[in-house]
Amino acid sequence: MVSAVPGTYAILPKDSTRQHFGKAVAYHGDPTECGATLISSL
Repeated sequence: MVSAVPGTYAILPKDSTRQHFGKAVAYHGDPTECGATLISSL
């Protein structure tokens, strides 16, 4: 998928069963569309 805004990429939650109010939840270590990995600051 190509981002509409340069530098803006979707987060791709690894486990689609994790949900909050019906939306997928991403956690530390989940990949992004550009290949980066989410980093938790907690």
